[in-house]
Amino acid sequence: MQDDHPRSRPTWEEGRLPITLDRSSRTPLYVQLYECLARAIQRGDIEAGTKLPTEFELIQQLGVSRVVVRQA
Repeated sequence: MQDDHPRSRPTWEEGRLPITLDRSSRTPLYVQLYECLARAIQRGDIEAGTKLPTEFELIQQLGVSRVVVRQA
């Protein structure tokens, strides 16, 4: 039997960031942030024309420094 309902994914508009950073990873946080944002855009989790959070919002929501956000 096929499911007629599309799988629900978090979207930027719902206020849930489709981003998970692994602080124990050897991959720098700014690289992880960049890759998460790029994947979210490619998958359609962040739709074209969607306004991204401000630098300050990303800092607060992700618990990272301004340097991490700017490098990403």
